[in-house]
Amino acid sequence: MQTVPRPVRNISFLTETVITDQDGLVEMFIAANAGMGSTLLKGKSQRSHNHILEKTATVKGITLETLLAETVVLLPDSHLIIKMDVEGAEYMILNHDWKALCRAVKVHGVHVSMMLELHGKRKIGQSDDLEAFYRENILGKLTECGVHVAMDSFSLGGGRRYHV
Repeated sequence: MQTVPRPVRNISFLTETVITDQDGLVEMFIAANAGMGSTLLKGKSQRSHNHILEKTATVKGITLETLLAETVVLLPDSHLIIKMDVEGAEYMILNHDWKALCRAVKVHGVHVSMMLELHGKRKIGQSDDLEAFYRENILGKLTECGVHVAMDSFSLGGGRRYHV
């Protein structure tokens, strides 16, 4: 891969849009404390600092698969970099769309690198998506198909970086 800077050709800004496991309108919980992080998870919002929510907002939800199809040109030997810090919704998103990332690698020949922050039960509470993520070994499936994952997980050791 060349390290020479290349001009940016296409940029898409999706305002008032969130990545989720469904296309369509979803409810987002907006934090009163900006450091808390807004979230799609009602359970996380209730467990967070001082249990304070400023408001909720209805926003456009889009799946990772739809985002890739509508905004990314998947060319052989290109590089797709994803940074995912979505305050607990990463489990829901990756459970639903891990295959789309694997298709980008296997079918289109794209190099996919993901920087992923995971939030554990201590932070988000009980979650069927979190349990399914580990039960189904989604990280293993992603790395097996060629997605490069770097994790920053507060639930796995106080903010240490892990590379899978």
